[in-house]
Amino acid sequence: MKEAHMFSGEEAISVLNVIPEHLCIIDLQGKILFVNKAWIDFEYSNTDKAHTDWLDVNYLDVCDKSLELGYKFAKKAAQGIRAVANKNQSVFKIEYPCHSPEEKRWFELNCIPFTFMQEDYLLLQHIDITQKIEASINTNVDTLTLVEIKELLMSSII
Repeated sequence: MKEAHMFSGEEAISVLNVIPEHLCIIDLQGKILFVNKAWIDFEYSNTDKAHTDWLDVNYLDVCDKSLELGYKFAKKAAQGIRAVANKNQSVFKIEYPCHSPEEKRWFELNCIPFTFMQEDYLLLQHIDITQKIEASINTNVDTLTLVEIKELLMSSII
């Protein structure tokens, strides 16, 4: 029987970089320790500004500053992440809009705690749920249209 191969740090990073979701690992205070290739590619395709060196940026500070700019979901995101970091909650999930001038889009943020070498960390996973949200919007529009048609039919009968 072949012995299992233990992944090195570089091999683990290679695996995280092929995952299509935007991944970020932070410490319990919010300091970003790692972002994957999908995270970086998203920034490159969505901004003209100089690109961010994400390492050492505090994710929770970014959430707090985003709240000042009017992004209401940022407060809930920061509260949920802090609740997981403080072990008041086992995981956290929130759906939020992340529109660009060219397109409407939505993401789901998952905050998942994990331990590595006896240190606690948080994995933040941003999943594109635009198709799910658009399907829900279309279903709601279709339902409203059917209700309106029914009301028109009923009023024409009476």
